[in-house]
Amino acid sequence: MKPGNLLGLSSPRKVPIPADAAHLTDESNLENVSLCLWAGSFILSRKDQNR
Repeated sequence: MKPGNLLGLSSPRKVPIPADAAHLTDESNLENVSLCLWAGSFILSRKDQNR
């Protein structure tokens, strides 16, 4: 995913990002995604138990 798309900009210009900043955003995005997946599966399992 391009940094421009992440910010909702459709400009073809590339935003210069330092290597470590890009690495950090990638890692935090992965953490957020896995956290969302975990929370989603947790909520679903709770719903099943409440039936």
